[in-house]
Amino acid sequence: TSALGFKFGVDLVKTGDVSVMVPASPKPVALDRLTILKGDLAGAYTVMDLKPQMVGADAVSYTLLVRR
Repeated sequence: TSALGFKFGVDLVKTGDVSVMVPASPKPVALDRLTILKGDLAGAYTVMDLKPQMVGADAVSYTLLVRR
């Protein structure tokens, strides 16, 4: 099964994972570090997976699956 385009299973979506949208530049990659500075989700995260949001042939943003 999938949620938000991410698959559940061993080493994929886990309880506590967060979905975050970021601009397309610079292009994120798996295992990048992301720091959220304010709010309830403040902290350091690791990018586990990413999905581009496309307009035509161009990625305009990415939805990241991140984990603490």
